Amino acid sequence: CGSAEYTAKIELKRQGVVLGTNLSNNTFPVWFEYPVQIEPDTFYTASVVLDGNELSYFGQEGDLPVSVFFR
Repeated sequence: CGSAEYTAKIELKRQGVVLGTNLSNNTFPVWFEYPVQIEPDTFYTASVVLDGNELSYFGQEGDLPVSVFFR
């Protein structure tokens, strides 16, 4: 039904500690405010939260933050 305004908050965590974050009104693309160095053989949690007055096409019943493992 037309355009809508959103903010996007991204976070990268390791063992509950926030390593990188950013809040942006430019939904595509969204980058961390500063580069984040990741280590091999380590689990991280990556999350993105879209917030706006309108529902996004895929914004309902999204998954919880996911853990990712980099090798």
